Amino acid sequence: MMDKWDICVVSARSDEEVANSLADSIRKYRLPSGIASSQNDTDYRRILLDTQGTPFDEKVHEQLDNSRFLVLLCSPDAKNSAPLSQRLNAFYQTHDRDRMIAVIVRGEPEESFPESFIERKLVQHILPDKRVIERMETIEPIAADLRADTEKRRKQLLHYETIRIVVSVMSLHPDDLVRRMQTRRKKTLIRWLAVIAAVVLI
Repeated sequence: MMDKWDICVVSARSDEEVANSLADSIRKYRLPSGIASSQNDTDYRRILLDTQGTPFDEKVHEQLDNSRFLVLLCSPDAKNSAPLSQRLNAFYQTHDRDRMIAVIVRGEPEESFPESFIERKLVQHILPDKRVIERMETIEPIAADLRADTEKRRKQLLHYETIRIVVSVMSLHPDDLVRRMQTRRKKTLIRWLAVIAAVVLI
């Protein structure tokens, strides 16, 4: 059975504007021609937005079951939201953890990631005198990052993270996409140069 949505974007209500911007950016993004995905039935533009923080119920559970990927916007408000925690736990019951994409939008990681994201374990270190000691270290997940100080930087990050999310959802290799994008830019430049040359000749 084909999933109804390829991406479910979940955020706290206070992060709704960022969620909408990210969803719009993903919908508008177009893959370069010639890019083939192993997910033939996937359309990354099929996006469901869940940004109101409504109580978890059977309808929400069904929406999560029918979504291939969960994009969770992480912030202090999201971390402290019981409805968002319930959504995340429900998604993990029916999906692998690599189907969840974390996007940090506000705050530092430890105050924005759900507790289930933070892994703490003993790590061995060898000192210069050859002694081995163990230290408890915090391991944070790799996440997309939309935190920015300026509007220009925000747009740059939004474009960059949009591509990263699309690559993940479509099971593409990033290097292939980069090469195709470079080829597309070169073709566009050549077309513009040809137009300019034609105008000059006229």
